[in-house]
Amino acid sequence: MNSKKGLAPVVVVIIALIIVAAIGGYFIVKGGNSGAATTTHNAPEVANPPTPAANNNPNPTTITPAPTPPPTIPSGPNVKTFQMTAKQWGFTPSTITVKQGDLVKISITSLDVSHGISIPDYNIDREISQGNTVIFQFIADKKGTFPFKCSVLCGAGHSGMKGQLIVE
Repeated sequence: MNSKKGLAPVVVVIIALIIVAAIGGYFIVKGGNSGAATTTHNAPEVANPPTPAANNNPNPTTITPAPTPPPTIPSGPNVKTFQMTAKQWGFTPSTITVKQGDLVKISITSLDVSHGISIPDYNIDREISQGNTVIFQFIADKKGTFPFKCSVLCGAGHSGMKGQLIVE
């Protein structure tokens, strides 16, 4: 049992060291002072410089830019609308004048028999049944004078049923 008596002082020393380490660790974590003289070095505090207000300009030569205006929305094409009639053996009106880039809307009514309207340069060919109205539209994207004609055989004067589209 003598060996147990020799271990007792060692165990006491180990427990004491654990307690001292725990107390020291507590003060290190908490930032406390255990009574020992310590020197702290505090850097001088620097305040953030004040931000000048928008209307309190410290430099009168600085120019504040004007607010940006909203973007301009480009306008679409001008719309040109035409009411036409087709009857043996002519179109009314027989000449349509528009500007390049215009959106052309045509409403055409056949007053007597079935007719048609063909504008080959704009790939348009519509048939208008007797008494009915046909509406179509296109963009006048090329300048020039473009003939149009009746595309449905409508009687003896059919070949003379013509008109022109003028795009300036």
